Amino acid sequence: MILITSAKYSSSDFTLEFGKIPPSFLPLGNKRLYEYQIELFKNFNQKVFLSLPSDFKLSKFDEKKLKELNVEILFVPNNLSLGESVVYCLN
Repeated sequence: MILITSAKYSSSDFTLEFGKIPPSFLPLGNKRLYEYQIELFKNFNQKVFLSLPSDFKLSKFDEKKLKELNVEILFVPNNLSLGESVVYCLN
């Protein structure tokens, strides 16, 4: 199991530039950061999970892309710390 933790929104500096998005959705070149992260793990032959804030709405593009990449989305309550969100995802 590979867990990409992105269950909090980006800092206010990034929010001003890109809007209210989780870190893995930051643009990097002509892709999103999650595309590069998933590419790094493809040779491990493990299921990839991506945690997101519970109130985050996926765009149709991202929903389709994550499905193509065979990523399972885990929506996590917004009020959890990083450690708590990892435990939440593992349960």
